Amino acid sequence: MRKILFLTSLFCSFIVHLTAFGQSTEEFNRSKSLFEGIWVNKTEHRYIQLSFDDSVDFVNVNDWLNHLKINKKTPIDLYKAIIQGDSLVVPEDKACECPTGVFKIENNQLVYTSYKKIVSQDEPLTKESIQTVLFDCLKK
Repeated sequence: MRKILFLTSLFCSFIVHLTAFGQSTEEFNRSKSLFEGIWVNKTEHRYIQLSFDDSVDFVNVNDWLNHLKINKKTPIDLYKAIIQGDSLVVPEDKACECPTGVFKIENNQLVYTSYKKIVSQDEPLTKESIQTVLFDCLKK
C-alpha cells in the first residue's frame, strides 16, 4: 500500500511540475532561436551568454566583463532565467545579489532591463532605480 501511495504521489508531483513550470516545445524553440548565443555591449565590454537545455525549465545566463575568451580567472555571474512569452525573466536572487530583470529582443538587439540593485518592498520605484542595457549579437 505504501508503495502505491508513493508512486501515486510521485506521478502527481511530476504532472504538476510539467504543467506548472514547463513551456510548450514551440515556445521553448521560439525562445531558443531568438535568444540563444553570445551577446556583447561594446561600451561596457560586457558579455551575456544565453544557453538553453531541453532537460531543465530555465535558461542559463552567464554574465562577464572585459574579454570574450574566458579563462579560469574570469569572474562569471551565473543566473537562471524563466521563459515567459517573448521574454526571459531573471528572478531576484539575494544570495547572488541579482535583482529582478527581463531580457527582450528589440530591433535585433538584446535588451536587458533590471533594477540597479535589489529593492525592498518599502522602497519606491523610480526611473533612477531601473537600468536598461543593450547588447548586439556576437555569436548565434
